[in-house]
Amino acid sequence: FPVTICPESFTFNGAFKLLMAVCERMVRTFLQLDQQEPDFWVTGVEQNLAFSFELPDHTHSITVGGNADRIQIQNDKAWIIDYKTGKSEKAVEDLDLLFEREADGRPHYGLQTMWYAWLQLAINPELEHAGAKLYYMRNESKSHKNGLIVTYEGFSRKDEDKKFARFEEKIKQLLTEIVLEESPFTQCENVKIAVS
Repeated sequence: FPVTICPESFTFNGAFKLLMAVCERMVRTFLQLDQQEPDFWVTGVEQNLAFSFELPDHTHSITVGGNADRIQIQNDKAWIIDYKTGKSEKAVEDLDLLFEREADGRPHYGLQTMWYAWLQLAINPELEHAGAKLYYMRNESKSHKNGLIVTYEGFSRKDEDKKFARFEEKIKQLLTEIVLEESPFTQCENVKIAVS
C-alpha cells in the first residue's frame, strides 16, 4: 500500500535510509520464514502468559510468566513463535541440557521458548499439545540466507515419557532456588540475593 511521509517530520539522511533498509530486510525474512510453514492461524501476538502455583515446599505461592511474540495454531497444535536477531542455536531433545549451566552449547533461547510452551499448556487445560519455534531473522550464511527456523516439538499431555511433568519439576526446582534463600542457586556463579 502507498505510504506518504511528511518532509517536515522526517530527514532522509544516511542513518534513516540504513534503518529503512534493515527494516525492509527483516520484514522480507519474516515473510519468507512464514512461507516455509504449513498453513496456520495466529491466535495472539505479544501475548502475556502467566501462571500461579505452589513451590514444592508448599510455603510459597508464586506467579510466573512471559510475553510470547506470537502464538499460532498449526495441525491442531499450539506453537509459540519467538523472533530472534542474534546468533542461532541448535535445538536439543534432552530436557536436562536446558538446565545444565556448564553444558556446552546450552540453548538459552530454547529454554525460554520451551518455558513459554509449558506455560501455554499449564494455563490452557483444553490444549493437548504445545511446541516452540525460534525464527532467526539474521542472514548468517548462504545456507540460511532467508532466515532459519529452529523447532522444539514441545509437550503433549499424553506423552509416555512424561516430558511435560519432567519440565515442570525442573522449572519448580529452579524457581525454588531463586525464591528460597536457603536453597543453593546452581544456574550461575553469582551470589544470590533474595529480596522479599
